[in-house]
Amino acid sequence: MVARCVPTRSCAALQMVQRALHENARISNGTGREWFCCTMRTLFLAAAIIACSAESPRTTATFAGPPLVTLPTESGKAVVAVRTSPSPLARGTTSIELTFEDTTGKPLDDMTLTVVPWMAAHAHGTSVVPVVTPQGGGRYVVTEVQLFMPGSWQLRIDTGTDRVAPILDVP
Repeated sequence: MVARCVPTRSCAALQMVQRALHENARISNGTGREWFCCTMRTLFLAAAIIACSAESPRTTATFAGPPLVTLPTESGKAVVAVRTSPSPLARGTTSIELTFEDTTGKPLDDMTLTVVPWMAAHAHGTSVVPVVTPQGGGRYVVTEVQLFMPGSWQLRIDTGTDRVAPILDVP
């Protein structure tokens, strides 16, 4: 649940192409026009598979305006400001900017955050693990936050040494 890499199917596609090339070489014994045609078909298939498995480019979220909520952590040693994109908050996939500062206003960097969206009224979370990306200056952007139902969601945040759970109301 900490920052994760987003897997693609490219590695599996390349392994499949490698097996197909080996099979082509075995079938045609690597000679003549037959081998060339089999190899070209396999390479065309590989290009199609890789193109189809590539991730679509992600849009860059913008976090303008005042925080949706600002609250202290459980220990009271830090404050977190929460901004969302889209803003105002909407049902679906959301990006969230968390800005952590100590009580003197100094940004808190180098934290490993765990973020869990939790709908307390129904006692469930989501099946998608949010991705946390440190931005510097105490800012952390959390993407892939699936708020798929209207209602109050807790954003359970664990810093490893402290916790905070802002409430996000999804219309």
